Amino acid sequence: MNGHDSTDDGAVAGSASSLHHRTLRSETNGHQVNEVNLEVEADGCSRTPQGALRTGQYESLAPKPGVAGTMASAKLNLALFFSLPAQVFVILLLEGLNSYRNFGLRFVQYQYFTNEFGLSDTECGSLLGLKATLDVIFGMAGSLGIDAFGVRKTAIIALSMAIVGRALLAFGRTQTALYTACLFFSPFGEAFLSVGIYKVALKKLTTPRIRPLAFAIQYATFNFAGALCDVVIDELRHEEDQVWFGEVYTGLRRFVVTTWFAVVAAMVIVVLFVRDVDVSHPDDPEPEEEGAVRQIEEQEA
Repeated sequence: MNGHDSTDDGAVAGSASSLHHRTLRSETNGHQVNEVNLEVEADGCSRTPQGALRTGQYESLAPKPGVAGTMASAKLNLALFFSLPAQVFVILLLEGLNSYRNFGLRFVQYQYFTNEFGLSDTECGSLLGLKATLDVIFGMAGSLGIDAFGVRKTAIIALSMAIVGRALLAFGRTQTALYTACLFFSPFGEAFLSVGIYKVALKKLTTPRIRPLAFAIQYATFNFAGALCDVVIDELRHEEDQVWFGEVYTGLRRFVVTTWFAVVAAMVIVVLFVRDVDVSHPDDPEPEEEGAVRQIEEQEA
């Protein structure tokens, strides 16, 4: 405001041992049009500098008129996205696996329960209704668990239960196995994974400037995995039954087995790669708050 950089010089100097600055530029016809300074911590997690949004530094990043300005803005967005921690891409992969697991069972559960476990239409409807009620109740508990224990611990607990429950559905042959999976393991596993657990992780790993792009890719990944389920189901349901380890596996059951492998893969990824990291900063307002905060500071100056 008074000819000085809005970043606190003392704060930057005091954190020099753990932070370094990265400058991202986009150029048009040889002239610099945008510049963003990102603080990058020693663990590789990028942060926007303190006060960057509060002083309107990002206002210059709005798309300029014409093709050149649009290209410059697109290049900058890509540069910002690829400067995010590697865990963002891990979370996107987990979101895809979670969507495959979720949509995979939803698309076939009625036919699967009646054909593979011998339930009548009435019994299947009652079971699915009770299961849905329990999933809603335990889903709310899962939201509280994420706040209390963090994304990683909650995901490990939920995936541990989901692995057992989905295994009972994929490999079980009795109605006892079916009811146990749906009424015990599903509320503690499937419901916890259906409350946006990976969206919380994605929000913590992004800054307000790049968050809309990250969530757009997450949504596309989510729907792509659901569409992939349709393709796999349609392919397997036309195939002949196969005998595995002395048991007959129909095409529908083999598809449910693939969803079990998706849950196992998600568990391995969470254990090996996911950490509770938060690169957001309390001084970074959401985009809709940015203009109001800037107006207040301009009035105070």
